[in-house]
Amino acid sequence: MDMRYTIFYFLCIIAIIATLSCNFSGRNKGKEEALPETITSIAESDIYDFNKVTAYSSGIIEDRKLDAKQKFLKAIDEYRNNKKPELAVPIFKESILIFPDAKAYYELGNALLDIKQYGEAVQAYHMAEQLDYQPNAKVLYNLACGYSLLENEEKALKYVQLAIENGYNNTKHMLTDADLAFARKSPRFNKVYEESMGGTGDPDEALFELFTMNFKEAKLPFTLTSDASQKIDYGNAMAYDFERFVPQMRDAQFSRDVGDEFYYLAKIKQAPNYTLLIYSGVSVWSEHPPVYHYLTSYDKKGKIISQVEFAGIFGTPDQIMEGSIGNDLTITVKIFDQQWEKDPFEHGYKNNKLLNKKESSSITYRLDNTGKITESSTLVGLKANRR
Repeated sequence: MDMRYTIFYFLCIIAIIATLSCNFSGRNKGKEEALPETITSIAESDIYDFNKVTAYSSGIIEDRKLDAKQKFLKAIDEYRNNKKPELAVPIFKESILIFPDAKAYYELGNALLDIKQYGEAVQAYHMAEQLDYQPNAKVLYNLACGYSLLENEEKALKYVQLAIENGYNNTKHMLTDADLAFARKSPRFNKVYEESMGGTGDPDEALFELFTMNFKEAKLPFTLTSDASQKIDYGNAMAYDFERFVPQMRDAQFSRDVGDEFYYLAKIKQAPNYTLLIYSGVSVWSEHPPVYHYLTSYDKKGKIISQVEFAGIFGTPDQIMEGSIGNDLTITVKIFDQQWEKDPFEHGYKNNKLLNKKESSSITYRLDNTGKITESSTLVGLKANRR
């Protein structure tokens, strides 16, 4: 063949390959661009599909999270207060369909376990685990119970071990819990239990340590302004397993208070004798829920030493607090009077203009080396109206 034709033929082949390659890449690029980064909804059949759930969660706005919290608390009321897990299950799922939250999955798993739907309970606990439910040891322990009730010896023992290694050390309960009866019959249970329990300490101290791990370390000086006090991360909610450390979780009748949710905010100081934390509460039934923050000191076992109202709205919306903590751990709380265009209780906060805000009083506290918080001075303008 003539060399000129050979070269021409070779160049044609290269051109055809290049054209096909560009067309193929273009089609692929178009398909990649068409794939959404998030999805706008999930069905009930999707709630145990972690990939779909996370794709959906990434696009949820804060208002939707609040809607989910309100559904969640309705489910908690049915489950914990009314003792009707069968009625709570569908409401927990409604909450998850709005915003898939680790805490909702965990409580759904508990309710499903109570109505003996063990297989689905395990699915719910696994979702809680993947969404980083805290305390992790509790969800691992409940997975051990779920697999024991399903008579899956291998997985039941695996999660017994994982639960203990991650901080679960309530020895008495583990050895008497009816849900673990099948697992305890295994000839390997004692070995797994004894090896895992080696070196574990006081269960109260361990639980409190798990609680404190959820608080972000704060840098001093620390200030929570009145405006910042009304912002909340709805994905940072506390588990009910920690309610012994948050007395506001229960009302005067010792039933579960389902009007408010509580959130981790900041770890101010970790000292040998005490731990100083700030946690937040939200009255989620409001259209624009008022947020309040407690500064609390605890001993090593999590018993409260002292607690003060630190920032936010604690009573009527005509007053708001602002808190600050200095490098020397001096605590200052300022109280501001607020004047709204319309009564927030009657008209809500949305489209309600704040006309005026002025400082009415100020309180200074001191923290001693035992963790006790005492008031050292008060500057009073108008009388504070706090609950």
